[in-house]
Amino acid sequence: MAQTAAKKATKSTRRVPEEKIPKELIGMYADEVAEGDEDVSTDFTTTTRKADPGEVEVLFRVDGVPYYIPTKFGPGVGLIYLDVVEQSRDVAFAGVLKHVIGADGWKALLSISDQISIAQMKKIFGTVQERLFGAMEELEGN
Repeated sequence: MAQTAAKKATKSTRRVPEEKIPKELIGMYADEVAEGDEDVSTDFTTTTRKADPGEVEVLFRVDGVPYYIPTKFGPGVGLIYLDVVEQSRDVAFAGVLKHVIGADGWKALLSISDQISIAQMKKIFGTVQERLFGAMEELEGN
């Protein structure tokens, strides 16, 4: 019996014609699927390997050690934000910041918490916020 359930779980499903799916189940981006995107795979494999961040730039330095962030955030960073934003924007943004600068970058930032100025914080936070909302706008198609 377990073998039959396993076989059923591995079978691929048929695509339901869009006109038979209630609009509220399709989601808010349903009408924004670009021509040709219908066949984009949504199958994922989990790995311990991190994705290549692409181009990066220095966000800040501590004791001469540079800490980098990607020049462009991928949609996964937007998911980190969306996961918590309903509870608190500040908590969601902190999650994004910790993610993009990594554990070492976060520790380095905390190590200078008694030295950093408001202007420096605004510059760091502003850069991350600009990239985050740029990624969100791209996801929304703007």
